[in-house]
Amino acid sequence: MTLLSALLLGATVWTSSCSRRSTAEHAASLEKFIAQADAQTAADTLVALLRSGSTIKPASELALQLATVYAEKAKDPESELSVYQAIISAFPNTDAARIAAGKLPDSIPSLTKRISQMQDKIYDPTKLMADPALVSSYLRSSIAYAALLPKDAATEQILYKAAENAYYTQQFEQALTLYQWFETAFPLSIKASQALFMRAFIYDENLQQYEKAGQLYQAFLQKYPSDEFADDAATLLENLGKTPEEMIQMLEDRKQLNQ
Repeated sequence: MTLLSALLLGATVWTSSCSRRSTAEHAASLEKFIAQADAQTAADTLVALLRSGSTIKPASELALQLATVYAEKAKDPESELSVYQAIISAFPNTDAARIAAGKLPDSIPSLTKRISQMQDKIYDPTKLMADPALVSSYLRSSIAYAALLPKDAATEQILYKAAENAYYTQQFEQALTLYQWFETAFPLSIKASQALFMRAFIYDENLQQYEKAGQLYQAFLQKYPSDEFADDAATLLENLGKTPEEMIQMLEDRKQLNQ
């Protein structure tokens, strides 16, 4: 389940009957759902609720629950620590921050430094491939940072690099979610156009979902007609779904027409 799917699920499961159920009942429903869900679904749901500003539970409690999911369900202590570090920055001088501080080892590097270190170590030169466990910890840590510290100065770069690395490690659904998250969070960024282009490109080249790709290429050209990738987007849109042979034939046909 992607973060976007989890957000939609959360909206359906816990807010559709808001007029008939108390906050406590919603919280109990959430607890039951998280307890029964697998690690990825549980984490994605909590992140989606944090992003949406849900009032089912205080954000600090949702964050502590996310740390527990990473520890107990995902068996990912690195991401658990990352959430605790983000909690301390996001909710200073609170009970949640004091709980988080008690979970951290002495002299742990800052969260931004740890994320940077994980990013640098993603590719294991001895295996010539990405380390799956480290990739997961890196992406989860980056997501926790962006969800809990959306206004922090480092969030824009951390979120975009996470989207890039999700793509480079062939986690295409995750990359789509992160690129869209980036567009929504940073619409004025110089990289917002690239995020939209990459969503179209992933649907086109990696997932072969040409209808979605076409819609996004068109949206890109309408929104960013002078962008450096505009010519690429136009060419890719024109050749959407064509095989290399069909593209060669099209070029040959054009050549003959121009002679």
